[in-house]
Amino acid sequence: MHHRLIAMACLLLPAALAQEPALTFPGADWTKVKPETLGYSSEKLEVLRAWLKTQKTTAIHVSIAGKEIFEYGDIKRVSKVASMRKSVLAMLYGKY
Repeated sequence: MHHRLIAMACLLLPAALAQEPALTFPGADWTKVKPETLGYSSEKLEVLRAWLKTQKTTAIHVSIAGKEIFEYGDIKRVSKVASMRKSVLAMLYGKY
């Protein structure tokens, strides 16, 4: 199941590589922006939302340079996750 989530994240990644937005550090709340302002598609994120509803996903938060472009579920809920460290690190580090 984790592989599917990573695959969905990879579909969103190419737009991020095309431009580097100015970095923003969130305070108590995240600044929410339209995905298109950072090179992403609201339509594709809504497809992701529909797909997430068919999974056992409790929540997901997507932010680019400190600005929130997508949120699903209760992100304040604490969830126990296992066996994800390498996958998340690989997404953050990139292919080198």
